[in-house]
Amino acid sequence: MKLSMYLSVLFFITPLFLFSQKVTNYLGLKEISTPSPNHKLLFYCREVNNLDKQRNFSWESGILLTSTNDTLAVKAEIDWKKDEIFIFHNEKVYILFQEKVKAIALGNKLYICTLTPENGQLFPSYFELLAEGETNLLKKPDNLFYYKKKNQAATALKRNKKYLNKVLENKNISEYISRHKLNPKNETDLIRIFEFSNRG
Repeated sequence: MKLSMYLSVLFFITPLFLFSQKVTNYLGLKEISTPSPNHKLLFYCREVNNLDKQRNFSWESGILLTSTNDTLAVKAEIDWKKDEIFIFHNEKVYILFQEKVKAIALGNKLYICTLTPENGQLFPSYFELLAEGETNLLKKPDNLFYYKKKNQAATALKRNKKYLNKVLENKNISEYISRHKLNPKNETDLIRIFEFSNRG
């Protein structure tokens, strides 16, 4: 199922319920069916104290997938400068604990939290998920792209055919890029390349 189709399924779910059915991957969110009390949200976030009263939030309805595979309908906003997700719940503002977030769908986009190297150490960070599979294609708002293989940290991506051929380890990638006249520096083309590679 394409990512856009998957996201459209998510938003048929009302934002007033929490679901506890086990989810084993991001696409498994579409199988949610068992409602559970929404007080579980408080296990995954902390209340914001001394909130800047001049700040105006733009809340979006979405679906949160936690580290324990709970799925929760939320109102949220991502702060990319601080690499944090704010949640609006019961007239209060909270911040999600990064280590307790797997993914969150907001609007027509899906974001994941995964480790990324910084100054020789690994830290959790949020990325937009553009293509999912053996090798995920990720993006930051500053138009920087990353790739992530299973059980590995996110790594900055060089958008050229030679580098992609090495990263994706698919002997047909170069031929596919040339045959379809794809430009790795174009986001739409880059997504097509990753989707083709992930199909095997």
